Amino acid sequence: MVCSNTPTARRPLANTNNEPIDSLGGSNYYKCHTVDMSFLDIRKEECALQKRTSLIEQLFVGEGKNKMYINLVKKISHNHFLLACEEGLFALSCWDKENSNELVKIVGVGALHLMEFIPSINYAIAVEGKSRRLVMIHLGLMRCAAEAPPSACPKVTTRRLGHTENVFLLQVQISPGITLVVTNQMSLTVFVWEGDSFIPRHTVCTPKIVTCVLLTQTSVLYGTDKIMELDLRNYSNDNFLDESDQSLVHIPTSLEYSCSFPISILDVSLVSSCGSKEYLICLSDIGVFIDSFGKRTRELDIVWSKLPLAVVFNNSTLYIFHFDSLEIQTLSPLSYVQKQNVENKLNSTEVPSSVFLPFSNPRFLGIYEQCQSSSVFLGLGGPSKTEVMIVSKSNEKLVSNTQPTKSSNEIL
Repeated sequence: MVCSNTPTARRPLANTNNEPIDSLGGSNYYKCHTVDMSFLDIRKEECALQKRTSLIEQLFVGEGKNKMYINLVKKISHNHFLLACEEGLFALSCWDKENSNELVKIVGVGALHLMEFIPSINYAIAVEGKSRRLVMIHLGLMRCAAEAPPSACPKVTTRRLGHTENVFLLQVQISPGITLVVTNQMSLTVFVWEGDSFIPRHTVCTPKIVTCVLLTQTSVLYGTDKIMELDLRNYSNDNFLDESDQSLVHIPTSLEYSCSFPISILDVSLVSSCGSKEYLICLSDIGVFIDSFGKRTRELDIVWSKLPLAVVFNNSTLYIFHFDSLEIQTLSPLSYVQKQNVENKLNSTEVPSSVFLPFSNPRFLGIYEQCQSSSVFLGLGGPSKTEVMIVSKSNEKLVSNTQPTKSSNEIL
């Protein structure tokens, strides 16, 4: 744990108010089955969760020849999804309940590790093959292939982008202009779209592996043994965190000398507490809210209840993937902000309560974009089958679960 004078907030491990937990979204996932979680052996205070199975929708179960290692799930059309797997690219049709688990192999693509859609240029950018090379795939042709019947033997072709290989992270920004950032073992490269292809513009060598990256309109934020910022206007590279902010001095020390490491950098401006751009720097032990100048915006750090494997923000909802559960929490402009009570001179803080869904080694497979709700694809793998689920949360219902906590001194 990071040692710091910064007040931190510890969250309850479950809903401790004995309040009913509302359904987390509708059941309009193309006639997919609902997961029965009653077989799970979980803590007593979480029993209410296993009875409310509408929280989760099952999208796909693969057994036998359909068992595979899925890296990513993308919705390609109204009734079709793409599964990017180690075994290649597959299309899943969800309009027919009887054949909802039937996959169609799309020929012409090797193992797919990462993929981003860019509708404005009608291309997808992907990381493909054993060498993890960077390729482009025509989005329209991929959509046609996904909607084709199995008898058509659908096929797409890939177009390689230069000689870039061993790509581990990939992000796209479409405004202003189209910018692509990729990372490999010891470098980060910025590409820009010119004509009909991506052109490499700048490469930064990093002392250690880049573990997370966030592409903004003016810069690239990335984490190694430091949190860095690459300015896209002049390609200057510097520490992102403001060194004059004394509440942040523990972070560089922790990254350099302890076992702490960056997991993700998230744009949480949708629930900004400062009225402008706001980011959540997620380390392996804490989460810190920062503005675009690298200064702290909220008095309290988030202290993870367990080591997070991944942290994702979507539509005001925070999804924290642990080795034995998925934690769901909603952020608001007042979350983790310390307030002064004038009468008793005690500090109070609004710390959102969390909902824990018990899973064994859940994996984040992508964000499922939906209007007025927040959803993610979640993957489960076992010795005999592979599962893909859609976990949803209504923002309105999530906000109702937030509650103020006691003073930070009592928390600590």
